[in-house]
Amino acid sequence: MSAIGLNYNVNKMTAEGYESQFWSSFDNQFKLTENEMREELPNFISDSPGRQRALMGEETTHKLD
Repeated sequence: MSAIGLNYNVNKMTAEGYESQFWSSFDNQFKLTENEMREELPNFISDSPGRQRALMGEETTHKLD
């Protein structure tokens, strides 16, 4: 996370899921609008199919342990 300048710590003592914690941290730190986020996608999603899924609003399927 330090590569993109995100200060993110997982809290295991909450009912909030890891992905939700990540996006809350991301939103609070970078304060991007939805349009600005879409413009920034090429900077943090390198594969074209992943970028396309993100643009179409598909949920992620990655599990965090």
